[in-house]
Amino acid sequence: MMNTSQRGNMAEAAIILALTRIGRQVLIPFGDGCKFDLAYIDEDNKLIRVQCKTARYKFGCIHFNTATQTRGGKRVDYAGEADMFGVYYEPLDQCYLFPVIGAAKASQALRIEPSKNNQAQGVLWAKEYTI
Repeated sequence: MMNTSQRGNMAEAAIILALTRIGRQVLIPFGDGCKFDLAYIDEDNKLIRVQCKTARYKFGCIHFNTATQTRGGKRVDYAGEADMFGVYYEPLDQCYLFPVIGAAKASQALRIEPSKNNQAQGVLWAKEYTI
């Protein structure tokens, strides 16, 4: 069984590989002081900061945390600190990019299976954010 650091490293490596496969230059910050895990240069030559997350499955969706918790128990989001969430879901070996702006405050869900009532309007489909 992997610990959280190992899972995080695996997610980060998978996201780096996915971005590299689509031709992005990936940059890794030096040291531990950054609020983002990596960055890449987009097609407009703009630097995009990425916070990597590992997704978990629940009720036909993958879920990932969009905030971190401080030692004092306060939730802190990534607004202004990162531009995108890089999300890795190991069972499908799939990576996604989801914007920090517009993400839910604590946890975000992306649907990978149809809902039981077949609702499609307003659904955030994971496939639309696939790297």
